[in-house]
Amino acid sequence: LGLAYQKNLLNSRLTNTFFGKYYGMDLQQPETLASTGKVTTASDFNRYYGYGAATRFKITPALGLKASVEKAYRLQEVSELFGNGYDQIANPSLKPENSTNVNAGAFYSIQKEQHRFFAEAGWFYRNAADFIYAVVYQSNSKVSRYENTSKVKVNGLEADVQYDYRDLLHMGVNASYQHAINNTKYPLGSNEGTIEATYRNKIPNQPWLFGNAAASLGKNDLLGKNTRLQINWDMQYVHWFYLTWEAYGAASTKNKVPNQYIQNLSVTYSLQNGRYNISAECRNLADAPAYDNFRLQKPGRASFMKFRYFIK
Repeated sequence: LGLAYQKNLLNSRLTNTFFGKYYGMDLQQPETLASTGKVTTASDFNRYYGYGAATRFKITPALGLKASVEKAYRLQEVSELFGNGYDQIANPSLKPENSTNVNAGAFYSIQKEQHRFFAEAGWFYRNAADFIYAVVYQSNSKVSRYENTSKVKVNGLEADVQYDYRDLLHMGVNASYQHAINNTKYPLGSNEGTIEATYRNKIPNQPWLFGNAAASLGKNDLLGKNTRLQINWDMQYVHWFYLTWEAYGAASTKNKVPNQYIQNLSVTYSLQNGRYNISAECRNLADAPAYDNFRLQKPGRASFMKFRYFIK
């Protein structure tokens, strides 16, 4: 549940938002007693409270600044708690992730005649406790399990640039970089002893540099009155990342998810001002190797046809 209050000041040049959030989760775990076969259910309900504030200030009509701070929680997902019966092992003792988040950035938008330009860049910081991440399960390297690590710090940058010319051309590119490190210096529950081998390591099995680029070219009335023909292209890039902790093993023997360059191409033809639409799409145009987290390979090149009709 959430509640927010927003106030506009200085002729709407300054906007402040204050908000609160309530998180509730009831975890029920059926257990079968080996001696009697009787099934019992343990229930555990937990509640958490988050809050924060955000502000945006327009220096000029085209240029503005924005910032926010939040105490937030991320509740466990079903597959993280109970697994999926195939390649994820259950961990019902998994705790929710909580963090203090700070964001700051700037944006610029301008339109001159038929040209529109937009740019945005920002910095984000996360100071997380009980951070949830996937690791290779110790007794079986073919499956993963979600676990908590007590302290994680994340610093990151992100940027987005877009350009439009009339309804003919659109181009955009965005990129994100995040430096997520394990900040747990000593074993859980201890403030002294042997420093953990993974202290200050990047969080494994998680992309840290990725981006997207897209372009579309369209023309009205090219193949008849009230028609539109449009070509869309986009590319997704993910930089390689280690599958497990970088502190373990020699660099030449470590498993890693390799670089990924995935391109998609589609053509759409519409008639009667968009009432009838025919689309042809090819995903992963170059049939490049594509991987999910935990190095699960995604499908290669695939083609689709879609017909869409608006009743009214």
